[in-house]
Amino acid sequence: LFFRWEVAGGKEDDFPFDKNDAELFKVLYDYTNGLPRDAIKVADDVLRNLLSNGKKKITISELEIIAKENNLHKK
Repeated sequence: LFFRWEVAGGKEDDFPFDKNDAELFKVLYDYTNGLPRDAIKVADDVLRNLLSNGKKKITISELEIIAKENNLHKK
């Protein structure tokens, strides 16, 4: 995700996922089963959510809600 963020012109400080929060990425993996297509879909919705709420970083609970809205289930 971070690589795609940088390629799209994003700055490291603006990355919407806390890179030091291993639990956040574990939750993302649990819902997407590591499939890039699903992870990118969730990440896109994370960006929309953050923009609409005027926030910079996503929380685990918000990430779980977004994953469920994408009809993904925790494995």
